Amino acid sequence: MTESEGTTLAPEALPPGQIPVWAKLFAFIAAATIVTGALGGAFGISWMRRLTLDAVDPVYIGGTLKKIADFGDTTGFHPVCAARFAGLSLVAFDEKAQAMQFDLFSYTSADSDPDPLEEIDQTYDRLAMFPGVTAKFVSINEKGKVDINGHQLCYQTGLMKDPKGESYKGVIACMAVGRKVLVVEGVAMPKKPLDLNLVIDFLRKAHSF
Repeated sequence: MTESEGTTLAPEALPPGQIPVWAKLFAFIAAATIVTGALGGAFGISWMRRLTLDAVDPVYIGGTLKKIADFGDTTGFHPVCAARFAGLSLVAFDEKAQAMQFDLFSYTSADSDPDPLEEIDQTYDRLAMFPGVTAKFVSINEKGKVDINGHQLCYQTGLMKDPKGESYKGVIACMAVGRKVLVVEGVAMPKKPLDLNLVIDFLRKAHSF
């Protein structure tokens, strides 16, 4: 298991009012994907701006994390961005010590008994957006299952590539708690190993889902 140093729910310090470029892009792309064609004019612009500002607010990030699960002590992990839209809650983490980034998100399935493997298949086909990397899975080389506080987490690891063809090692993991679906997508930085235990350690900090 991997330990890292740091304080939870506190993005890196920036000059007052300054928002990292990646956070602006992350929030904008996520929002635009959901609301394209649904909002317009001044209201749409105002909504986008609000989402962008909320994305890096530590209070908003902490509140979003609580919507996903009742986590205990998350010291040592570094959530840097969050979003809530269309019934989905998402928090992005940047773990520099392990050269990894991962997104944790949850939503309620329309299916009364969602299948984690089917959810993984759907996630595999989508472009993944991390704080500093945008990439898509191109192959899977390992599949497995692990217990997370009485719930079965299915995971798959494999190769991801960004639009420029840069290769990364990645992981998709999913578990269902009733109709609630939790998904984790993680990526290791180029030429760095994938620390699957980092994701597992974090999920096991949850008191309940």
